[in-house]
Amino acid sequence: MDSKTQGLSKGVAQVVKRLFTDDLFREEALEHPELAFEGYSLDDEERGALRSLVGKLGSRSLFSTWIGPESSWA
Repeated sequence: MDSKTQGLSKGVAQVVKRLFTDDLFREEALEHPELAFEGYSLDDEERGALRSLVGKLGSRSLFSTWIGPESSWA
């Protein structure tokens, strides 16, 4: 069994973790995803999925820690 059938590949897991924990990496990924993902072992499908994820990010992304009055968590 390869690692993809068991879950995320090591490269994808590393990128996702950094997106959540490293503000500078997240900013770089938003501006230049291909450059941000350059040092990771990712296949074309993984790169496409990560570009899609990063492309959906905005100022009020799932990575935002700000909780405003319209939030159901406030």
